[in-house]
Amino acid sequence: MVTVGVALPQFVAGPSDLDDIRAYVARADELRLHSVWTLEQPVDRFDVLDPLVAMTVAATVPGRLGLGVAVLLAAARNPLLLARQLASIQHLSRGRVVAGLGVGEFAGVYDAAGIPFASRDARMDEVVSLLRMLFAEDEVTFAGRFLNYYGPGVRPRTEPVPLWFGAKGPRSLRRAALRGDGWIGAGSSSVDDFANHVTALRGMNRALPIAKRVYLHVSDKRAEARKKLHDFFSSFYANPDLADSVGVGGDADFCAARLREVVDAGAGLLILNSTCDWSTQLELIVDEVIPRIRR
Repeated sequence: MVTVGVALPQFVAGPSDLDDIRAYVARADELRLHSVWTLEQPVDRFDVLDPLVAMTVAATVPGRLGLGVAVLLAAARNPLLLARQLASIQHLSRGRVVAGLGVGEFAGVYDAAGIPFASRDARMDEVVSLLRMLFAEDEVTFAGRFLNYYGPGVRPRTEPVPLWFGAKGPRSLRRAALRGDGWIGAGSSSVDDFANHVTALRGMNRALPIAKRVYLHVSDKRAEARKKLHDFFSSFYANPDLADSVGVGGDADFCAARLREVVDAGAGLLILNSTCDWSTQLELIVDEVIPRIRR
């Protein structure tokens, strides 16, 4: 049976106050959802909280709820610092973290970090190797083309953080299938594209856990739901057409039917991403949509 997580409010225009985020996480845990997820948008004119900071706030809420990020641009980060941040959140949350990693498509992020954009895939392979060693080993010796490290493993010592991947290129899909603990389809990808990626992944690893982020707005007024999605995709992706091609907006029956298509395409975990009215949408998702998906 499909499991369901939800996006964590990160948008400053929404409930980004500390107490609001904590209350949202507590309610999601109370509703027995699988997990809450952040996203990374390092360069944008949209006000978005840093994903690891938001996850740290969520980690202070006791419970069983998983805490995920989909995805961090890991190839543009210092892997030693990233390992320390993830291990710290893993410790605070008592082992509930999942780290989704990707390479991204915006060269400006790599330019700002002094990293050649063309090297991002090769560098990502080394980042993954080093992260796994830092989580697992007391003393690490790593010598690569881009990264070199000789020293202690990361502290605080925790259970290794599961590494999922979110990318769609052939090299990235192969990395996910052969080296990942799971794969996450992007919220900006269509069901058909998602299904094609799942087919490619299953050809390499039939047991790989697979998730997909889906942007949605639940409302009996279809035109209102479409406008909410249109406004979001216009601001966040600068592409309002995504509201119709990948967004899901309408009443509970309509949303559930569209989400079942995603499940049928291969998703074992749905990451449902509201775009506004977060607390109200959370209740509608749990009360009206999820039961219809599972019929």
